[in-house]
Amino acid sequence: MNGFATILLLSLIMGVAAFAAGLLPVLLPLSPGKIRAISALGMGILLGTSLMVIIPEGVDTLYTESEGGSAAVGISLLVGFLIMYLIDNVTLIGSLFKKSSFQRVDVELGEVDDDATIAESRGSESRDHSQSRDASSANATTTGLVIHALADGVAVGSSVAAGNSKLELIIFVAIMIHKAPAAFGLAAVLLRSGLTNTQVKLHLGAFAASTPVGSILTWALIKVIAGEGSGESAGSNSMHWWTAVLLLFSGGTFLYVAVHVMQELTGHVTTAKESFSPADLGFSVIGMLFPLLTLFLPDVE
Repeated sequence: MNGFATILLLSLIMGVAAFAAGLLPVLLPLSPGKIRAISALGMGILLGTSLMVIIPEGVDTLYTESEGGSAAVGISLLVGFLIMYLIDNVTLIGSLFKKSSFQRVDVELGEVDDDATIAESRGSESRDHSQSRDASSANATTTGLVIHALADGVAVGSSVAAGNSKLELIIFVAIMIHKAPAAFGLAAVLLRSGLTNTQVKLHLGAFAASTPVGSILTWALIKVIAGEGSGESAGSNSMHWWTAVLLLFSGGTFLYVAVHVMQELTGHVTTAKESFSPADLGFSVIGMLFPLLTLFLPDVE
C-alpha cells in the first residue's frame, strides 16, 4: 500500500474511532475507574513508544542523513514538549489578556477541577452569566484539544512518510488508546456545560477530524519539501531529515503527555475509590512494556 492510501486509511479509522469514543457519554455511562484504567494504559504506551520507538527511529534517521544532528535532536524534542506544555496552559495564558475564568479540564482523564463541580451546586441567581461562561469554557476546551490532537497527527504523518510499517503500527495504536479517554472526557465536559447533543457532536467532530487533518498535512508537507530538493538524491535527503525532525518533535509531545498523565494519575487528590490503584499501576506498566512487541516484528520499509 502506498503512502497516500495508508495515510487516508489511518486517518479515517482515527477519525471514526475518536468520534465514537466521544459519543459514549451521550449514549451510556462509563465509570471513572474504567476511564482511569484506559488512561493508565494509554500513558504507559505513550511513554514506552516515545522512548523505545519514536525517539530512536528519529535519531537513527537523522544521523543516517547528517553527522552533526545532536542539536536538532535536542531542539526538536524540546519544541515538542514545550508546545504541549503551552497548549495545556492555554487558559492561563488567555486569562492574562481577558479577565475570565475557564474550567481546567484534564484532557487525558476526562476530569474537571473541583472548583467547576462546586460552581454547579450554587443557586440559579447567576444562571445566565454561568451559562455564558460555560459556553466560553466549552469553546476554549475544544480549541485546546483540537490543537493538541493536531500535534498527534504530526506523529502519524511523519511515521507514514518514514515508510516503516512497524513504526506506523505502534504510533497508530498508541494514539488510538490515548485519544479514547480524551474524547470521552471532552463530551462529558461539554454536556456538563449545558450544550445540546447536536452541539456536542459538532465539537466532537472538530476534535475527531483534527488528528487526521494533522496527519495528512504533515505527510503532504514532507513530500512537498522533498520535491523541492535539487535532484532525486537531494530530495530524498531532505525528506529523511524533515521526517526525522518531526518524529523527534512527536517524541517530545508524547513525553509531555505521558508525564502529565502520570502526575495526574498518581498525584490527583480524590476519594479513596478514585485514587491510583494497583490495577492502574499494572495497566500503566503493561502499556510501557507494550512497545517491546516491536522487537519481534520484522522491519518493513
